[in-house]
Amino acid sequence: DDQRLKYATPGELARALDPKTRQTPALDLIDKHLREVADGTCDRLMLSMPPQEGKSTRLQVVAAWLLLDDPSRRVVFASYEQGLAAVSGLAVRQMFETHGSGFQGAKHDPDRDDVLGLALDPSRGAATAWRLAETSDVPAPGGVISVGIGSALTGRPADVLIVDDPIKDAAHADSPKIRQNLKDWWESVGMTRLAPNAIVIVVQTRWHEDDLIGWLVTEDDPAHPKWAQISIAAQALAEDPTARPPIGPDPLGRQPGEWMDSARLNHDGTTRTPEQWEEKRKSMGRGGRWWTAMFQQ
Repeated sequence: DDQRLKYATPGELARALDPKTRQTPALDLIDKHLREVADGTCDRLMLSMPPQEGKSTRLQVVAAWLLLDDPSRRVVFASYEQGLAAVSGLAVRQMFETHGSGFQGAKHDPDRDDVLGLALDPSRGAATAWRLAETSDVPAPGGVISVGIGSALTGRPADVLIVDDPIKDAAHADSPKIRQNLKDWWESVGMTRLAPNAIVIVVQTRWHEDDLIGWLVTEDDPAHPKWAQISIAAQALAEDPTARPPIGPDPLGRQPGEWMDSARLNHDGTTRTPEQWEEKRKSMGRGGRWWTAMFQQ
């Protein structure tokens, strides 16, 4: 059956996999742009938003969703180290193990609910490189490969490149050498391994004006931009066209000063309150560099 018709957005698939999934306005906005990615109207998307607001988990669902859309896609996850990328690749593999139509560990379980309609190839099931099973409908199946930035991708073309957390920490962000190494990898490895019409998604918390997203923005042609950009601040900012970069309308339609609806829940099931947001800002120096970079983008 056509699983894509069942799950029009990654958020719908996320709720099918886990009914407890919390869908926030920020995730709704991300889903809207990802729908455009799947429809072919956008093939370059970059997203920055505060840490621990569900972006990495949503990217894992996105990988599964894009494979439902086209099971022949070869998806590459890249992060600042392979171990982190492998966490995402393994999470997607486990979705197919638990909610797919065939292979789970070493057993077939015909009684398990089939949410995804696809199965893993049991002979290609490594955490860092796995493939879907061949069927009459999917004679050349794709899968997921996980790499650390700096690693080679020789012989591994990518139909989807997802770069999540390309910078490890503040020390790496402030190192011109590490930032240059990242740019070199991007140009000499990441971009050279893309298949025709490949999708590229870059997601990060901002660290530095010359981090990957900052650099890609400066390299893009403002008259004919290749990239769609989503930048979500924890607290909505007032428009300021004279700022550098200019601050436009809030992407979530909030009024200046309004806090984002957090994907992170308290122990009692309530969402983060304005007072808790203020406490977070206070703990980070009341608007110092790391607050304005990591939370305000």
